[in-house]
Amino acid sequence: MSSGILRINVGGHKMYVRHSTLSFVPTSTLAALHRHATSNTVFVDRPPRAFKYVIDWCRSMGKLPLPASEQQIKELRVEADYWLLDELRHRCDEVLTSTSPCMSPPFDPQDTHRACQWMQARPHMRMKPVQVQGLVVIVATPWP
Repeated sequence: MSSGILRINVGGHKMYVRHSTLSFVPTSTLAALHRHATSNTVFVDRPPRAFKYVIDWCRSMGKLPLPASEQQIKELRVEADYWLLDELRHRCDEVLTSTSPCMSPPFDPQDTHRACQWMQARPHMRMKPVQVQGLVVIVATPWP
């Protein structure tokens, strides 16, 4: 196996990750993970689902959207804190503490594409469609 790739066993789930991916945030403990490897293999005793998201977030260079469920974001926030991924932790905190409801522009009931795009940009809020004068307005509210 190439020396630029690390085999990681996360709670019984095996992953192959480039050192450059782990070093996306050079100051994180994730970046130092390869130093604890034996024969390019390391065991990590962390939750596999949250760890996989952290790796995918690094692979996307911080562009991966957060999960849609509040519980997954809370789990991810714990992982971001553990691995010292400050930007990811900050993004989780922003979503978890958001208190600003918002309302979409009016959509024609047939224009589901634009309505879906608007909702997908706010995956961490509850959506409620409201019909107003033959148009649809979506009210987005934060979690309680």
